[in-house]
Amino acid sequence: MEVTYQEPHPILRPFIYSYGCMQGPAPVEQWMQPIIPSMLPYMVIRFSDLSIDLPETEHAHTPDVFIMGLTSSMFQIGVQKTMDFITIHFTPDGLYRLCGIPSHYFSDKLVNYEDIDATNTRLLLEQLGGAANHAGRYEVLDRFFVKLFHRKLVKSNALDMVAAGIQSILHHGGTMPVNKLAAELCYSKRNVERRFNEVLGVSPKAFSKIIRFNASMKQLVTHHPKVSVEEIAWQMGYHDLSHFGKEFKQLYRKTPYDFCYSRDAMEESCLTMLNVIIPTPVIPDWNRAKRSSYYLP
Repeated sequence: MEVTYQEPHPILRPFIYSYGCMQGPAPVEQWMQPIIPSMLPYMVIRFSDLSIDLPETEHAHTPDVFIMGLTSSMFQIGVQKTMDFITIHFTPDGLYRLCGIPSHYFSDKLVNYEDIDATNTRLLLEQLGGAANHAGRYEVLDRFFVKLFHRKLVKSNALDMVAAGIQSILHHGGTMPVNKLAAELCYSKRNVERRFNEVLGVSPKAFSKIIRFNASMKQLVTHHPKVSVEEIAWQMGYHDLSHFGKEFKQLYRKTPYDFCYSRDAMEESCLTMLNVIIPTPVIPDWNRAKRSSYYLP
């Protein structure tokens, strides 16, 4: 199995983190693989059999080109014998800005892109099918999304405010309380919550929860076992190790310890993507103060 990533054209980088191609034989026949929950909306273009099992959703035919929004819990992909598909990883608000459709339409859902833009979907598949290699596919994707950029780019004060909020949440690894975020953005808490729901389809608190989970994964991969799981849980603003383990398992069906010691190739690929997206968190002073007060008599 070969996995490659490619940065998009520079004009697209505020909206798309990367393109990815996954191609080759599956590790085993009838392969099922859990996918790490993410705050990124993304598009998938498949050239081989691919099934998606979302929580609390009946299994259905997987379209050739589909979009998924922010996923709030683990889901699974399945392939038969071989895999050949492309992923486009958008920034949290990038899908809205490029396609003009608020991301809440895609949250925890799989949407056929042909229902949104049938003509261009068929043209995109045709051009990708004619590409000789990964580099050719990436060139086709660049042309497709640059065209969307010039045709549909959405601008608004709400988007700009949410974009600034996203950067603060990423900077602190999802540990910033909503009232502090609102104060930093100079908006009321209610207004910030409304705008996040409009643009991303989730509240800033729910968005931060996924970011903190993703940032915690990065911290575990980077620092464990030199830094204990308990210390990482404290750094990331969890009340205690039990709270960290419960939320981690709720989102990913693994404990932090299982994640540290039993990762496979697909998980490593997802983590490579997370390392690009999630900066090393700046642990705020209020987390340290909270921990200190916990130990005071």
